[in-house]
Amino acid sequence: MYLPPSYDASPDRRYPVVYMQDGWNAFDDATSFSSEWGADETAQDLAERGLEVIVVAVTQDIVPSSFKRLSEYGPWTDFLGLASGQGGQYAAFLAQTLKPFVDSRFRTLRDAPHTAVIGSSMGGLISLYTAFEYPRTFGFVGALSPALWFADGQMFRHLATRASPNLRVYTDIGSSEHMGVIWDSARFVRDTAHLAQMLESRVAAVRWGVFHGADHSETQWRTRLPAVLEWFLSADAPRSETTGQAR
Repeated sequence: MYLPPSYDASPDRRYPVVYMQDGWNAFDDATSFSSEWGADETAQDLAERGLEVIVVAVTQDIVPSSFKRLSEYGPWTDFLGLASGQGGQYAAFLAQTLKPFVDSRFRTLRDAPHTAVIGSSMGGLISLYTAFEYPRTFGFVGALSPALWFADGQMFRHLATRASPNLRVYTDIGSSEHMGVIWDSARFVRDTAHLAQMLESRVAAVRWGVFHGADHSETQWRTRLPAVLEWFLSADAPRSETTGQAR
């Protein structure tokens, strides 16, 4: 967990909170299974500009590359049942167990507009799912390179029946992300564009973009995190924005 620099010296102040998936990768290369996002450094940089936030890195007692991670982050079954669809339980844990625990022990701003859920890949997928399942709890979602391929694109069918008029959504994709011939980079880009377009009329605001040459890695997501957190913490956020071919 990261606490902002003014936390101890400002006992009457409360802070917005970000819940980050794949918490091993949030703060430290030594604990990561690939590389770190530098969430603490990013939060510290934003704090120097007056934008302070509590960051909760949510980890799991699993092997990161295992089907158990796909099971916990996947709301539906996939891979012939090897991913067993426990994502609904995980989302409930975030909203109904972890957040109340954090709120009871730290000086948080508890309302949805000041509470974000952020992740990448499968972490982005479950963040998106969680935000729509618990709109009174989470008012912002950052879904970086979300695994929209999971369960044969079930997320699109799921969101087609849902709306969250107070939710702000950030999503993106790298132009070099792919899963071989099964899901090529062009399809990743098309799916992310389709997600953003279908959400335009269903949420308060959407910001999305394609990052030229970016692959599927923590190194890339680290470079995008500052803009995501800044938008979450900004009081003057635009309604919607398409960043297009960002570089």
